[in-house]
Amino acid sequence: MSCALNIYFFLIGQVANSNVRRNALLLLIDMFPLEDPNASKEENGILLDKQFVFLEKLLTDPCPDIRITAVEGVCRILRLFWEVVSPTTTVKLLSKLIDETSLDKSNASVRCAVLQGITYLLDNPASHELSKALLPRLGSLFSDCNLAVRIAVVDMLLAIKGIRSIPFLKVYDPLFILLYNLELICERN
Repeated sequence: MSCALNIYFFLIGQVANSNVRRNALLLLIDMFPLEDPNASKEENGILLDKQFVFLEKLLTDPCPDIRITAVEGVCRILRLFWEVVSPTTTVKLLSKLIDETSLDKSNASVRCAVLQGITYLLDNPASHELSKALLPRLGSLFSDCNLAVRIAVVDMLLAIKGIRSIPFLKVYDPLFILLYNLELICERN
């Protein structure tokens, strides 16, 4: 089993063909968490950490389709396995999503995927406490040049509005948005 897992991780991380990497990623997401039934608890813990390292690495893959799939996978895994994933790993993955992947200048679909994934993740009440602290960092997406991204922001805000534990005005600060837009206008002139 261990040999098969090593081959699998090789496919995710090393193969040049993006379709093969994406299919391997989809399998990882569907079968998460991969475990070796013959391994000890410590060895399976290392294997789980390795899976998160690959997911994090694929958030910066050169292929946008893989980045989108990785975003969807990270959000799905965190939503379903929030209690199982270590808080350190959760913060690391969500910070990467919000601070880096959501600012992907090369592809608006990746930015949309982050917003849709965060909206999906909010269905898990356990995610609300951490989300409350991280969501305000998405403020620049309120003024994104792409309409689909702005629509995804509105969808996320509608989801947040129904969550009592996340103060709406902490995520959507109208004054911040106004100042941010004024700054953009000044930069263009």
